[in-house]
Amino acid sequence: MAAALLFIYRKAFRGSSVYTNPLIVLPALLFPAWNIFYNLSSGMKIGGIPFFAEGILTAMAPALFEEVIFRGIFISNLRKNKKSSMFCLFVTAAVFALIHLTNIVGMNMISVLVQFGYSFVIGLVLAAVYLKNGSLLQVIIVHFLIDYTSRIFEQQASISSVVHLVLFAVLLAAEAAYAIVITARQSDQK
Repeated sequence: MAAALLFIYRKAFRGSSVYTNPLIVLPALLFPAWNIFYNLSSGMKIGGIPFFAEGILTAMAPALFEEVIFRGIFISNLRKNKKSSMFCLFVTAAVFALIHLTNIVGMNMISVLVQFGYSFVIGLVLAAVYLKNGSLLQVIIVHFLIDYTSRIFEQQASISSVVHLVLFAVLLAAEAAYAIVITARQSDQK
């Protein structure tokens, strides 16, 4: 499905290469780093070969499909309709977060709010990187790494410590601010 969408909307994806402004992408890599830190510091163990293989398969599909839809097609269509970069940033992040609420089956309300906030901030950062660099491949790779680093563990940590929650809140606030700043700077330069 993602490959078909890539073919149909291929003109929208003629942006910069994966090597464009690599420093802009570095803060986005804090999300996969967080996944590894959180799970390891919570006592989770990285699984063996089956977890790595399954992780690749289950992380690649959403990375391709969601980035083609949300960053590629959605932002391209908004830009064609003369929407500002900030509008694109917030609308695509909000829709991205709302779509991820389908993952909440069986979750308590606090977990739902955390899932929504995490997805929203990831949506902000990926949209900001895409708006700044125009590289769909960069955001596909980051999205893949985020999903992959959460799937390679034998089990997921179910309880967070206060320290984890504070660090997570700081990460989300810093990443959201980063996304807004680089998008605002890009808007100012036009």
